[in-house]
Amino acid sequence: MNIQEEKLFKLTTKEDKIDFCIQFLKLDLERLDVDLEINKIERDFNFEFNKSKNQNEVYHNLFSKVCALNIQQNLIKTCLKKPTVSNLTNYMNFRTLDIYRVKDLLTSWENLQNSFAILKSKITRQKYPGKIYKKIVLRCDNVEKRNKNLLLQLNSYIDKSYCLQDLPIKPYLINFLIINNEDVCKFMRFEET
Repeated sequence: MNIQEEKLFKLTTKEDKIDFCIQFLKLDLERLDVDLEINKIERDFNFEFNKSKNQNEVYHNLFSKVCALNIQQNLIKTCLKKPTVSNLTNYMNFRTLDIYRVKDLLTSWENLQNSFAILKSKITRQKYPGKIYKKIVLRCDNVEKRNKNLLLQLNSYIDKSYCLQDLPIKPYLINFLIINNEDVCKFMRFEET
């Protein structure tokens, strides 16, 4: 039996698969927290320093993105507290990427580093000296530390569930939770005790 078969064998029980899906939702919530904070930093940075004629448009786009991330975050929290068919369906219908796969979560987290690099670049530092910029950089540093910790968690999660990392989230993970909802609710009650 090779390593992939071994890992697949370990995930053969319904409880293991439910746990895998729930753990994914928890990690996705963490990713959303980081993504939300980065978008807030970019929004605040734009508000303070962007004096171009499209400042309002950029600010409103970032503000809208923050609002959408807040909604998505609340939907995941609701699913984790009460994974009913209704709550899972609401979450699934809100997600914007149908072909979003488990391993894409890692890629999206790594892409957040680009936002840090732009906000903390030497050119940006020279262009926007002062207390407000220093506060934004401090917020970036805090989010970057969280992001590094979460990347370690995600790598561990993907290592444990290697055989499922190519699965699309919407069609597989969320549908699995919906189809097996009675077992999911029992599993969550058991986890709480």
